[in-house]
Amino acid sequence: MTSLRTLLGITLLASVALAPCGAQRGPAPDVRAIRRLLDAYQDAWNRHDAHAFSLVFTPDAEFTNVRGVPYPGGRAGIEKAHAPLFATMFRDSHNTTTAVHVKFLRPDVAAVEVRWRMTGARDRQGRPRPPVIGLRDMVLTKDKSGHWLIAVFHNVELPPTNQ
Repeated sequence: MTSLRTLLGITLLASVALAPCGAQRGPAPDVRAIRRLLDAYQDAWNRHDAHAFSLVFTPDAEFTNVRGVPYPGGRAGIEKAHAPLFATMFRDSHNTTTAVHVKFLRPDVAAVEVRWRMTGARDRQGRPRPPVIGLRDMVLTKDKSGHWLIAVFHNVELPPTNQ
């Protein structure tokens, strides 16, 4: 997975330099399948369904949250970490995708950058948070049956000045 992380870093830097958010290069059926996966991610988040949320990840996915904390345990660890969050600080949250950039590295591997906006979240004390914007950098892989899943996921909140 270390080489996959290195590949993620290099390709994400290259993709930011080469094309603006919103651009997609690659076979149209794969671009559509990736967009459906991102829609499933967003839908599961907005329903606060940790199990459905975890299903967009590979069984051995690497997940790093907005604070730089990795969630161990792959898909199961992602579900376990999100269940209490969806029941508390994110129970009223709503996540919206604002831009997507897809770059195919190989026919079965894609680097994906997603800009997002979240409303309705609460801080750890239960107080409402202002809207938050962020960036998700991901490596997606296509399995032997043709389904795209998230293998590596890094999430970052951006400063409010970028809103």
